[in-house]
Amino acid sequence: MWSEEVNMCPSHGLLAPYEGSSVRSSMWSEEVNMCPSHGLLAPYEGSSVRSSMWSEEVNTCPSHGLLAPYEGSSVRSSMWSEEVNMCPSHGLLAPYEGSSVRSSMWSEEVNMCPSHGLLAPYEGSSVRSSMWSEEVNMCPSHGLLAPSEGSSVRSSMWPEEVNMCPLTASSLPMKGPQ
Repeated sequence: MWSEEVNMCPSHGLLAPYEGSSVRSSMWSEEVNMCPSHGLLAPYEGSSVRSSMWSEEVNTCPSHGLLAPYEGSSVRSSMWSEEVNMCPSHGLLAPYEGSSVRSSMWSEEVNMCPSHGLLAPYEGSSVRSSMWSEEVNMCPSHGLLAPSEGSSVRSSMWPEEVNMCPLTASSLPMKGPQ
């Protein structure tokens, strides 16, 4: 359910920003810390983006009160664990590079979801999800192609930067760091 590269929850499509990640989520971004429910941009250290609805210091969503973690911030989201990248909905721990935390529910090598059995592709892994095209990041539900690094495939329905499915507004995992 989670990818080592992008920390994506395949059920909810939420990406967890984490230090050193070059992956951008259309719902949560390392750069802009977006509220997945409201799409509001949260200010973060060094960001020129400022939302009047967000507290500059704590990145609080005024509607949900959720805190968005960001690099250099002492504030941590109540929905995400700083160390273990916990799925706020399922409570499953996702192993990630450099983490000493391992969930007994997750395979260290393949990041398999014990409930759904889906494999999350990640950098250096020979395991690929049967639901995703290795090269073009195809949406398994709609068959739309998402642009990926080195891919010559471009869909007019897809934004190049965020790989968002326009029909479901779900984020797709990207092949390699973007």
